[in-house]
Amino acid sequence: GVAIQTDGRIVASGQAGSKIAVARYLATGGLDSTFGGDGRVTTNLTPGVDYADEVLIQQDGNIVVAGSANYFGTDPRFALARYEADGSLVIHVQKDRPDAANVSNWLPAPPDEFSLYIRAYWPLEPITGGRWTPPPVVPA
Repeated sequence: GVAIQTDGRIVASGQAGSKIAVARYLATGGLDSTFGGDGRVTTNLTPGVDYADEVLIQQDGNIVVAGSANYFGTDPRFALARYEADGSLVIHVQKDRPDAANVSNWLPAPPDEFSLYIRAYWPLEPITGGRWTPPPVVPA
């Protein structure tokens, strides 16, 4: 999918390998380095093949992509991800359902204390070699 922001920047979504891919271009056509550091972000929602067919720019500048996720060869499932304007993917891990703008990135959590784990399916060398740092967890 393709969408044009109010400032003329262009956002495109699709697939890179087995990951959802999102890129933002300046109105002049070059990649926008304020998005993901180099103008591009990729996201694996499952260990299978994920892709985005559609992209939407929200009024606050955040980007929502919709597509499919395929978990270990099962039938593809609907996939939805919301990126911040800078390309970061924020996941809301909490007991209460967030507002409509944040519900697509919500992982329901129990009301009491819990442990949060990251599972790396088929980890690549940056993980096994200790060069990958997991994203920060920030209490709301």
